[in-house]
This record gives sequence, C-alpha cells and structure tokens, in this order.
Amino acid sequence: MAIKKPVATKAKPAAKKAAPKKVLAKKPVAKKAKSVQAVEDQFEFKPASSFLSMHAGMDPEAQAAMIAEQTRRAFEVEAYVQYNVAQTQVVRSIVEENVTDAMQSWAINAGGNREMIMRTTDDVYRNRLMTLNLLKPETSEHATFQESMINKTKLEYLNHRNTMNRRMGEISFEMANAIKAIGAASEKFYAANEEMAAFISDVADENAEWFDGELVKLMRDATNITNDQRIQQAMEVSQLLAKDAQVGRARIKEVSEFAQGLGDSLQELQENGNDLREEVIGLRESIDANQRRIADSIVGKKR
Repeated sequence: MAIKKPVATKAKPAAKKAAPKKVLAKKPVAKKAKSVQAVEDQFEFKPASSFLSMHAGMDPEAQAAMIAEQTRRAFEVEAYVQYNVAQTQVVRSIVEENVTDAMQSWAINAGGNREMIMRTTDDVYRNRLMTLNLLKPETSEHATFQESMINKTKLEYLNHRNTMNRRMGEISFEMANAIKAIGAASEKFYAANEEMAAFISDVADENAEWFDGELVKLMRDATNITNDQRIQQAMEVSQLLAKDAQVGRARIKEVSEFAQGLGDSLQELQENGNDLREEVIGLRESIDANQRRIADSIVGKKR
C-alpha cells in the first residue's frame, strides 16, 4: 500500500481506498468446520511526534531510526490486516452456507412438504365427502342432514384452504423481501468491487508514470525536510490503520457469531421439516387405509 507522497510532488494520489469489510467470528457448530479465531494481541504504538515540532530536518541517524520503526509498524499492521482479510473470507463463506441452508429449508417447507400436505388435505376431505354421499337417507330429515353435512364439509374445506391461501401469500411476500435484501447486499458487493477496481486502475496509472520517469524525478527532488515529512505521514497512517484494523476484527467476530447462530437455526428448521414430512407420511397411511374401506363399500361390501 503506497504511502502518501510529500507535499510539492506532482504524482497523483492513489484513489479510493475500500473501507475494511466488516465481518464476524464463528460459534462452534457440528455442521461447519470453519471458524473465526479471536486474537487478543493489540497494537500499542506510541504516537510519533508531530512534524511541526521536529527540526528543519532530522540527521541521517535519526532518519534511519524512524525508518526502522516505520518498517516495523508497517509489518505488524500488514499481518493484522491480512489476517482480517482471511477471516473476512471465512465469514463470507459462512454466510454463503447460510444462503444455501435457507434455500434448502425453503425447498423442504415451501415446496415438498407444502405440496404433500395440500394433497393429503384434499384426500382426507374427499374421503369425508364420499362417506357422506354413501349415506342412505330414509326420511326427509335424513336427506336434509346428508345435504347440510355435505355443504358444511365443503365449507370447512374451503375455509381452511382460503386461510392457507392468505397465509401463503404473506409468506411469499416475506420471501420476496428476503430476496430483495439479498439483491441489496449484492449491489453493495458490486459497489465495493467497483471501488477496488478503480483503486487498482489509479495505482496502475501511477505505476506507469513512475516507470516513465516521475519516480526518478521525485527521488532527485527529495530533501531532508520532504523525507522527514513522508516518514512522519507514514507513521501517522500506520497508527490510524492499526486502530481501524482492531475495530474491524471485533466486527468480524460479531458478525461471525450472528451468522453461525443463524446457520444453527436454519439447520434445525430443516430437521423439523424432515420430521414433519415423516409425520405426514404416517398420516397418509391411515388416510389410504380409510379410503380403501370406502372403496370397498362403494362396490357393495359391508361397511
């Protein structure tokens, strides 16, 4: 990462710095092996003295000491920032697993289970209506009972179906909003990628200028004062960067724990959906057995 050039130079400053991505740490879960580790080490840089309080130029020995300290700081900050980069990748991977788990849960509950339960509801009411139709009224009161019970049963079914239609419509709206939120997050990733690409472009342009002679010119124009200023600026940048990296690491841990907890709940939801499917399959056995009894009665067998 290039350090700002001293005042009075012509090279254009490197553009747009992408702000460090905020991510999270990981809560242990049997399903996922990835984890974000908490790191306790903290930077304890002593503030460098202000350039304005320095002499008109440090002597070579003082400059060498400052360069050594600057190099040490840069190395430590690099390790911290690059560690955060790796943990950010881990966290994003956890979130991507969450998306997969959420879609799998949606497929189980909104797809397979919903369809199977709706068909089972149709079957159980078809059995009920057929049982009513098989009645043999002997009086007008019996006939009225039969017809009114058929109508009542149909209305019960339609009322249930209407309630479920309304509820499923609301759920679909919630899912649409969830997809919208994913789209909004994707747009933010696009903007971050665009910012990184612009940064790369600016650095590449500056590299070309340096290669074409600008860097040599800057070196030949350097003085003790401009060198001191550059060193001081680098020290201040490393101090601010260290603090920001520490904040970023805390955020990474926070988001990771949130995402891991979300993954646990999604996994539990999938398991619940699978359990419900087994329960409905058991119900179908009872419904099918009843349907066979009704079928036998239709062909004249005793009920």
